[in-house]
Amino acid sequence: MKRIIFLFLIATLLTACAPSAGGGYSSGVQAWMDQPVAGTVLPVGTFTLKAHARHASGSGVNKIEFLVNGVSIGAVDTDSAAPLVYAETTWNASTLGEYLISSRAYAGEESTESASVRICVSDQVQAVTISQSGSCADPILGAFPVPAEDVPTPTPGSVPPVEMKAEASPSYVYYGICPPANPTLVNFNVYVADPAAVLTIRVGYSLLDSSGAVVAAGGVETTSPGAGGPTNYLLSLDMNTATAGIGALVTQLEFTPEGLDVLGDVVTAAVPHRISVEKCASSGTSVDSATVTVPPPTAVPPTFTAVPADTTRPDIKSLYHSSPGYYGNCGSTFTMQALGVTDSSGIASVTFGYRYEGSTSSGYYTASGASVGNGTYELTIDNNSGNQAYNTLQGANGFIRWYVEVRDNSGNTTTISDQIGEMLYCPG
Repeated sequence: MKRIIFLFLIATLLTACAPSAGGGYSSGVQAWMDQPVAGTVLPVGTFTLKAHARHASGSGVNKIEFLVNGVSIGAVDTDSAAPLVYAETTWNASTLGEYLISSRAYAGEESTESASVRICVSDQVQAVTISQSGSCADPILGAFPVPAEDVPTPTPGSVPPVEMKAEASPSYVYYGICPPANPTLVNFNVYVADPAAVLTIRVGYSLLDSSGAVVAAGGVETTSPGAGGPTNYLLSLDMNTATAGIGALVTQLEFTPEGLDVLGDVVTAAVPHRISVEKCASSGTSVDSATVTVPPPTAVPPTFTAVPADTTRPDIKSLYHSSPGYYGNCGSTFTMQALGVTDSSGIASVTFGYRYEGSTSSGYYTASGASVGNGTYELTIDNNSGNQAYNTLQGANGFIRWYVEVRDNSGNTTTISDQIGEMLYCPG
């Protein structure tokens, strides 16, 4: 009878220790992705995947595997004696689309998979950025590819939405063999209300004869930097270049500012303007009359009507930070991001401030954030640099508190503070 009871107990223990259904997943193992984060938009090319893992017993994790859409792309062996392990691998993000990225940690017969991170690979970005939608089907700030047929085009006869205007300086120009006092260069001072709505800023022009007939046409243009860009631009036209090969006498220059979208469609409404043009002879007088008095050039370029001072503060859509952060003998970087940073006058600076908090607190460290495109600014710090974290936390776990201040070109500021992330110590 005792032998039967003993065998029953052994069988019970073996059953309790056997791997659970579903590949041996156990709550004793924890795994999480450090990079990328949800909503990341990657350009086509290689990208480094990063993950951490640990076991509730304090050690035992011997491998971290990386999965893309549930398919393994490789595994990295780790130190099973370490309380916290880290791994990374390179993924070739060569195909556009949406992906789920995860990691799986192994501790002997136990394993568990991290939460999946939804990202997108796009040919519309030049560097890694963050989308606020997190979906390839819902583009935010141009982060994801947009089929051409989904881009709205202006309806003929409708009033385009973007305000634009231009003025020329001087208001009386010349062409031909002219003395220095007779300007042959036209400067167009162009204003566009929303630089983010246009891809190309252009001034189209027509050269007219004395009857008003068009004898030549052309244009000068520049590329808009997009959201956060300036609203005023200076474009120039050399009249001798514009009139090259023209036999008719040009007497007027008509010009119109145009804003073109990504499809080349005009998305602005503007009124054409004209300035007078005169041809010079080698003596510096007009070919039509040796007694014509040359009007002096305008000394000061015309300015636009003064507008009220800008008092609107910059807009910050959301904030993000990598979490948890670490210091000691493991990955020690911590990334802070401000997403959807915009202002009509342009962004002058983005400053991040952070401090460490535990039983004591450090003072705030500050640094300028770097633009990574599409209105996203970020700062990545090394918690081990200068022993910043250790000097305050002294080998204990704690927190990192941070804020961001955005200043526009008009001097207005927006600050969001009291963002808190977990800070963990990695012992040697």
